[in-house]
Amino acid sequence: MTACSPFGDEAADAPATAPSERQTLQSDDGTTEGVLAGGTLYLSGILPPDSSAPVAAQTRAAMERMGQVLGKAGLDHGHVVSCHVHLADMESYSEMNAVYGSFFDEGAYPARTTVEVPGIPGSAGVLLMCIAHADRSAISVVSPPAGETPPAMGPYSSAVRAGRTLYVSGQGGRDPATGQLADSTGGQARTTLQTIGAILAAGGLSVDNTAMVSSYVPPAGDSAEVAKVFDELFPPGGAPSRVPVSLSRLPGDILVEITFVAVDDPYINRLFMHDQAPTAGSSPGALSGGVLYASAMTGQGETFQEQAMDALSRQRSLLQLASMDWQHAARMTVYLADLAAQDELMAMIADVLPGPLPAISVMQTRQPDGARIAVDLIAVQ
Repeated sequence: MTACSPFGDEAADAPATAPSERQTLQSDDGTTEGVLAGGTLYLSGILPPDSSAPVAAQTRAAMERMGQVLGKAGLDHGHVVSCHVHLADMESYSEMNAVYGSFFDEGAYPARTTVEVPGIPGSAGVLLMCIAHADRSAISVVSPPAGETPPAMGPYSSAVRAGRTLYVSGQGGRDPATGQLADSTGGQARTTLQTIGAILAAGGLSVDNTAMVSSYVPPAGDSAEVAKVFDELFPPGGAPSRVPVSLSRLPGDILVEITFVAVDDPYINRLFMHDQAPTAGSSPGALSGGVLYASAMTGQGETFQEQAMDALSRQRSLLQLASMDWQHAARMTVYLADLAAQDELMAMIADVLPGPLPAISVMQTRQPDGARIAVDLIAVQ
């Protein structure tokens, strides 16, 4: 297997990255609650203890639980730089917002992406998947000039910089000037990427600095149109890792929501397998500063077990391509076609991965073409 970089041999001149200090935060029963690696804390998916409570109460309980896990690493909510909020029902968006926002100082909100998924473990109404940064002095909000992005629909910042990493909030396709939406998914995707371009520019970066892209499409949207727009944006061999997610609903009536993770690094190494030609749409992995951002990977096979094992095997091959292995995995996100397979999945992961597990989040999404599972990964040397 070989690694490809859009910057040619210059990537070989980039400074080597020393192994990062690593701390695995575990609950009393040995479950991994978070992994602190390279100064970044990746939290496992946080669920409320009572899934029958109103969403406001569920959100408060989940946010309080987050605070407890952060405290184990000597951090607090002010260190949180990015959150993905998964709702069982988008009608509870306002209810969730009111509670979620109260845990942060006004004007210092994390970047955030909010989506509705077909299923959350335990039939909960909310699932939090968040990232925190240990050095609070290195955290800053990035805001483009007025008029370059649509107004925020909740308590979140357009983007947050944490050291060399920029986390961009999920953006939809509303025209910043008119508030109008294009009729097609592709038209909305293009407007969304223009908005994200303005956010990146405000942070001193460009699309060339993109390490990971997540795109979310509801049933009314067209994932193929979104993929075509990404093909137009990046040069072959220069695309970031990609996490395309088909779900049940987005805020308002948008047809696509897109979020970026970008890094202040001109030497991002785009990784491709030896038998895979570089494409413009995505790369299997993007490696920067000892951090690997791996695309979501589905597995081949007739049964769930076969597909899950193949997806994990493909992720391990990518880790090895980046001179890593399972012990470097910091965060794993698993998208299941049916949450009934969750217990079987966790048993398989525990059997395959040695030592403490990474931070893991599991949710149900819509899987294409008979796929039953997709897995994405962030690993840190």
